[in-house]
Amino acid sequence: MKKRVFAVILGSVMAVSLMACGTKENETKDGTKTYTVGISQFAEHASLDNCREGFIEGLKEAGFEEGKNLTIKEENAAADQGTAKQISDGFVSDDVDLICGIATPSAQAAYNSAMNTEIPVIYTAVTDPKAAKLANDDGAPVGEVTGTSDELPIKEQLEMIREMLPDAEKIGILYTTSEVNSVSAIEKYEELAGDYGFTIVKKGVTQTADISLATEEILSEVDCLTNLTDNTVVNSLATILDKANEKKIPVFGSEIEQVKLGCLAAEGLDYVALGKQTGKMAAEILKGEKTASEMNYETISEPGLYINTKAAEELSISQPSLSHAVSSLEKEIGTKLFEKQGRGVVLTKYGKIFKEYVDEAIHSLDTGVKKVQSMTGQTEGVVELAYIYTLGSGFVPRLVGDFLRTHEELKVKFRFTVGNTSEIIQGLKEDRFDIGFCSMAEREGEIGFTPVGREKLVVVVPKGHPLSYERAVDLEQAATYPQIFYTPNSGLRPVVDRMFEQAKLNPKIAYEIEEDGSMAGLVAENFGIAIMPEIPILSQLDVDVVPLRNQDQQRYIYMAQGKEKYHPPLVQKFAEYVKRRGM
Repeated sequence: MKKRVFAVILGSVMAVSLMACGTKENETKDGTKTYTVGISQFAEHASLDNCREGFIEGLKEAGFEEGKNLTIKEENAAADQGTAKQISDGFVSDDVDLICGIATPSAQAAYNSAMNTEIPVIYTAVTDPKAAKLANDDGAPVGEVTGTSDELPIKEQLEMIREMLPDAEKIGILYTTSEVNSVSAIEKYEELAGDYGFTIVKKGVTQTADISLATEEILSEVDCLTNLTDNTVVNSLATILDKANEKKIPVFGSEIEQVKLGCLAAEGLDYVALGKQTGKMAAEILKGEKTASEMNYETISEPGLYINTKAAEELSISQPSLSHAVSSLEKEIGTKLFEKQGRGVVLTKYGKIFKEYVDEAIHSLDTGVKKVQSMTGQTEGVVELAYIYTLGSGFVPRLVGDFLRTHEELKVKFRFTVGNTSEIIQGLKEDRFDIGFCSMAEREGEIGFTPVGREKLVVVVPKGHPLSYERAVDLEQAATYPQIFYTPNSGLRPVVDRMFEQAKLNPKIAYEIEEDGSMAGLVAENFGIAIMPEIPILSQLDVDVVPLRNQDQQRYIYMAQGKEKYHPPLVQKFAEYVKRRGM
């Protein structure tokens, strides 16, 4: 199985490498919808803290930010189920828009408290939602409750332990007897252990005070320990590690924070990522996109391998997975990158050279990630705009300026490009632009066009031209003079062609040109007359503008976007704003 490998280096070791059921939005004075979310965390330890922080970050990425449109009420039950129920009851009494329960007891308490209300519940760090009676056997919610599971990758954990401890026979597991998730996880361990030549030795506790004695007893019976996400046990992990280290017995964790605390390794979860996933699910509920009852609980599909190199060194345990990866890399390159020096390993001459390029590549990737994130965020990013020349002096600046004034909470940058209609459409197809303002091009199946503005068509003639003295001009009168026409690929050319065709007239085309400003310039120099939009630049040139009699022809301005293209949140927000403004 392909895995992402993260080495957690502890010590001085060199590292290589909304209309959801129950949502009740309020409004601020400026009309912004606001929401209140109650977070009930069962216990205070790093994993659950990471879940909470990830949850808040996931909400923020989805457009819900504390202090702007979101109020968060945080409570901690201090590992007491009675307190967890009191917290949930309080949230229900406060009529919050959504309750988030972190860890199984808090999730169960939240659902029980909100069951007969319209308040949806979302949970995270619940190992077995089915055993916790928060989901049916098919994974569907039992009510207005859903969330994410931190179900342990037990098969991968057993594979890792066997690889790192080839001679081990007995794995010990400490657990809380009242914790249904722990009981469920042990059953899975017992089911799979034989496939890897292990026997599971389990020892249950009922309270924190039992941990010390239970640890001493189980350490005398096993070759190693593996942790669950059991809150009572995890809260006493320091005690367990102290006793295990005295006997040189490895302790494996279930997620990165346990490895940071001193566990040897873990095939486990990133709880920040799990919380963030939960926050995005909560955002869907608050936005009314889905109800909790419509969303099956989710899991992180691929665990990460976390290794504490300092603990491995102290226990004299090799790192087969890491060693294998290094060996494969050396084989691919065709040279040795590492060599032994005393009891340690150092880079060879060629390894040092290669590391420079690795560092550069990692830096480049980090820069790329940050760049993309800054461009495509919910509240911060870049919008690439392209527009035809005539829109640069009024239409586009007013549109963008009004958007920025009405969305002061956003950190958005606009990048502007001027071109003709065909250039803009090609740029949209090539992803150089997010949005274009131009004429509509026919037979462009990849591009969607929305009318957002219009410009009246007039006759433009040189100063002192015979038609200058007319209050209005018939198309027949205009047709008697040499014409400056748009080029065939111009979006406006079909409009002007149809005018003459309907009047059964054959104009004399003296010149063809794509761009409006240049067309007006040719008219000013007496190259001919033109039928074109009444654009601002006409007032600055030696031309006269004469209305067309019996003609109500207009050039429509369209917002153009790729139909099948991905549009970042800020691009979508700007496009929706333009559509609402209309013409």
